[in-house]
Amino acid sequence: MGWTIFGQPLFAEYFVEFAIAYVFGIAFQYIPIRSARMVSPHVALIDALKSETLALIAFEIGLVGWMAAPYFLLFPHHPPEVETNVFWFMMQIAMICGFATSYPVNWLLIKSGVKEKM
Repeated sequence: MGWTIFGQPLFAEYFVEFAIAYVFGIAFQYIPIRSARMVSPHVALIDALKSETLALIAFEIGLVGWMAAPYFLLFPHHPPEVETNVFWFMMQIAMICGFATSYPVNWLLIKSGVKEKM
């Protein structure tokens, strides 16, 4: 028994994983912004927050939305464990879903000048 949110350990896992992804995402945005633009740490942090927040939320909606499907709909009585092939196959589909939901958001962020083209 670990943490639960709304009685579900899966929701607690999603919350922790989102927080970790957000911290790493901010760091991976902050470092190039700070070095490439030669701006102050405060400005680089604000720009990293602006460029990462919506993109990560959109990605997580697709990824978490799909990963909830096997847990609640496809295998409600015996969800796939991390060490199974079924879990990792579902994760590959989830990554595609995350890409599909984050692509339009990233496109808008680039078009509006919040993010830069790579």
